[in-house]
Amino acid sequence: YMFFVTTNVYWERNNFQTRLNLAAREQPSAETERFLQSSKLLWTNLIQQQYTAYAIYADRTVGDQPSQKRPRYLTEWKTLPEGVMFHPYKLTNNLSMSDWMSLKTNRYRVQGVEAPLPQMTFRFPNSKGPEFHFPCIAFNYRGELFFPYLEGNNTTPSILNVPVEYNFELLPIIKASGFYSTPVETVEITPKTAVDKEPLLRIKIDGKTGKVTALKDEF
Repeated sequence: YMFFVTTNVYWERNNFQTRLNLAAREQPSAETERFLQSSKLLWTNLIQQQYTAYAIYADRTVGDQPSQKRPRYLTEWKTLPEGVMFHPYKLTNNLSMSDWMSLKTNRYRVQGVEAPLPQMTFRFPNSKGPEFHFPCIAFNYRGELFFPYLEGNNTTPSILNVPVEYNFELLPIIKASGFYSTPVETVEITPKTAVDKEPLLRIKIDGKTGKVTALKDEF
């Protein structure tokens, strides 16, 4: 999985602290304090990287028991270059499976290509942290795009588009409190309104090969 940091890392801050304390109980006593401090520090850093941070994650690998998960981060947290963000509509929070299945057939989101990314559960902000839902891009063992909501369904799209805005003047400023200084309605760009907002870059992922291509908006 490639999953993304959205605004729920801030809005879930109280819930995060509670779940983190519970996760700490699962750690060896000698590691508890270090685990808490490192997790809180990483969480604090990621607040400043909403809509720009991402990581590669796997919940199992070759040799693992089919019924057991052994989550791990395959990369450290990475961020887009300064002045670049993933479009907020693509990373919509709390999008249920039924909502996603409905949105994917929308005129601007044909067969999931333009639909917000599905939400899956990940250990956050590290492999021993509590579980939270985040938007993600999933790949199967062959490197092909995999849509968990469409498992066993032939309507899985052959490509996936991830719009990226790189006009710095349009990006919201995140204050120390974790809030955006820009009203949220100016940030929540939908596929329809995004058509008129240049410059827009699209990251296109081939469904069969997993090959990534960056191109200017072709709507």
